[in-house]
Amino acid sequence: MPSRITAEIRHAQNGLQWMNYEERVELVSRILTELRDIRKDVLGRIRVDKRIWLDTLIARVSSELIQIAAMGDMEFKLVLIEFEKLLGVFDIPNPDPHQLSPTIQ
Repeated sequence: MPSRITAEIRHAQNGLQWMNYEERVELVSRILTELRDIRKDVLGRIRVDKRIWLDTLIARVSSELIQIAAMGDMEFKLVLIEFEKLLGVFDIPNPDPHQLSPTIQ
């Protein structure tokens, strides 16, 4: 799931000096959308008290979006690195169905 946005984050890290404010806002907004999807799809079946940290992160980033997008290149890059790490935790590849059950011959 997060592979696409992770690739976007890596691409952005390499071209921060060319990203304008609106592009930064859009990138962080896409990251938030991905985190919301993870919260709903991956963590939705977990007790609320076990996922409150993600709810808090999403709320905090949403409220600070303007300030995050306005950060200097190095600070913004550090934020992107942390998002990349977090999304990497949830980047579980879909297993090959042929590997799940051995074929009986």
